[in-house]
Amino acid sequence: MGSGRHAGIEVENLDREFKKGLRAVDGINLQVEPGEIYGFLGPNGAGKSTTVLVLTTLLPPTSGIARVAGFDVVRECQKVRAAIGAALQEAALDPLLTGREHLKLQAALHGLSRVGQVPGFDFSAGYTAFQFVWSLLQAVALGGAFTGFSIAGDFESGFARRLLLAASDRRGIVLGYVLASLVRATVTGSLVTVVALLAGMRPEGGVDLFGLVGLALLINVAATLFGAGVAMLFRTQQAGPVIWTPIFLVLFLAPVFVPQQLLAGWISAVAAVNPMTIILEAGRGFVSGEPTGGAFAFAVGIVVVLLLGPWALFGLRRAEKAG
Repeated sequence: MGSGRHAGIEVENLDREFKKGLRAVDGINLQVEPGEIYGFLGPNGAGKSTTVLVLTTLLPPTSGIARVAGFDVVRECQKVRAAIGAALQEAALDPLLTGREHLKLQAALHGLSRVGQVPGFDFSAGYTAFQFVWSLLQAVALGGAFTGFSIAGDFESGFARRLLLAASDRRGIVLGYVLASLVRATVTGSLVTVVALLAGMRPEGGVDLFGLVGLALLINVAATLFGAGVAMLFRTQQAGPVIWTPIFLVLFLAPVFVPQQLLAGWISAVAAVNPMTIILEAGRGFVSGEPTGGAFAFAVGIVVVLLLGPWALFGLRRAEKAG
């Protein structure tokens, strides 16, 4: 073999011996050119799978040399893994994760933060901070939705009906749930922030970060009021999808992974009229130390809360009539 870097696969005198002297691969030599389709044929035990495991850095060779994309599978295994893709015999999927959670995991492992290097992406605080703002707002919004789900559970168990009977001013029940949701949002938001800092986020906003905290609290209150209205209207946990789905759509039909100017097609049009986009971009401005549109974002958040307040009270009145 030549000394120059080869873009395909090079194997020379490759051996792989297991315990008790079992030699699965015995001195093979091969060279696969870039773009070439190469197949292993042989009976069971011939060493086909073992060779593939060595070439994909999942098993070290006993002796010999193997290079993939010009990188040694032993000394440069990380570079090999970055250069290849492998579909092995069995799917290495976690049975406890959803499809979306698998995508998020793989994106994180394979460096989704490189999105921050594409042309047109201009966010001084870095991609971790860019994504942190959405993660924080998502966490507090879903926390509000979870409060709505808990209210529905309280009605099913009879606890909420006892509250209706005991309360002199039943509007205080809604307020109590909102306060409980704010406590949950504070805990969840703190955890998300700690994780982001450990992941390398370096916010540049200083005191402007309190603006992001304020927006997050408004989002939590709005989601809680919406969830409370739905929960009191239906008074069953089967209303869960009615609570989660609208909040989920508002969150994800916004510039989640890239700035709005990099979106295209229908998602760009939807994001342009989504109030979450205004709040999200203002929050990112607070983190980067370049606050823009903060006052407008607060105004939008306050208006949403004021609109959803009567909705929650409407649900409360329906629950009162249902007895």
